[in-house]
Amino acid sequence: MPPASFACICCGFTSFTEKPLLKESETLRICSSCGTGETFPVPHPEKLEEQYSSAYYGENNVKFISPLEKMVEGATLRRTWWIHSLISPEGKVLDIGCGRGLLLKYLNKLKHPAFGVERSELAATRALQTEGITIYTKPFVECNFGTNTFDAIIIWHVLEHIEHPSETLEKIYKLLNPSGYLFLEVPNFNSWQSVLSGKFWFHLDFERHYYHFSKKGLIKLLTGKGFAITNIKTFSFEQSPYGFLQSLMNLFTREPEYLYKILKKEIKLPFYKKTFYFLLAGFLLPVAIILSVCESMMGRGGVLRVVCRK
Repeated sequence: MPPASFACICCGFTSFTEKPLLKESETLRICSSCGTGETFPVPHPEKLEEQYSSAYYGENNVKFISPLEKMVEGATLRRTWWIHSLISPEGKVLDIGCGRGLLLKYLNKLKHPAFGVERSELAATRALQTEGITIYTKPFVECNFGTNTFDAIIIWHVLEHIEHPSETLEKIYKLLNPSGYLFLEVPNFNSWQSVLSGKFWFHLDFERHYYHFSKKGLIKLLTGKGFAITNIKTFSFEQSPYGFLQSLMNLFTREPEYLYKILKKEIKLPFYKKTFYFLLAGFLLPVAIILSVCESMMGRGGVLRVVCRK
């Protein structure tokens, strides 16, 4: 059992179980109370920077092959209209970990003053070239925005990448206007796909993720910082079916994320091997779609999509 000095980031409980990861030197420490996981040892900052290379963000800041890029843009546009429908007209928005700034670009077109934080200048290259949005290329906790500044703050698949999420949420709370919105999404560590695939779960990404949030743990963390949770969903068209698909492929092949790397043009494989992966994906895709819908219906979907109010 880990030393008592280790306390869960979400609930403070000091009892953990440990599970091995793909690298023998690394484990997951899982809170015995709320089920939140923590990568141990903590990813070293220098090694983390190596993980966020041009291969991660894509050549010329284009992350996927062309058809998938169009799908990403479509999903981002749907998210834009969803956020726009909930917040005040021309409400001021901040996107933490904004990447290429696509969401901010669309929100700005709907008359929302748009601000973004992206610590990687490589990732923010396209965002910095987009007219009408303001981008800060440094850690969020170092940015000075004052208090009661924003009508909505978005932190989308970013909280798990942050070493001190508690400090980040405290700052977010101060930045929101009274009754302002927090839109947050993280992988669901207690999802069926996570439990089924274990250390081969696609969204585990232990080389980049400090924390692996359960629904119970995330609720405790958010309410403990003063947020009122108005809605939680566990399904995402972008993340859930593909997350299940890639996790199943990882289990079958024992070669993590090969399809994902092919779609990102990150690796080059012989034609026969690439053909094998696409055929396997075609065979498993219907299974992954059915399972991702079923897990979501049971409240155990691949993501935790949370809407909060201050």
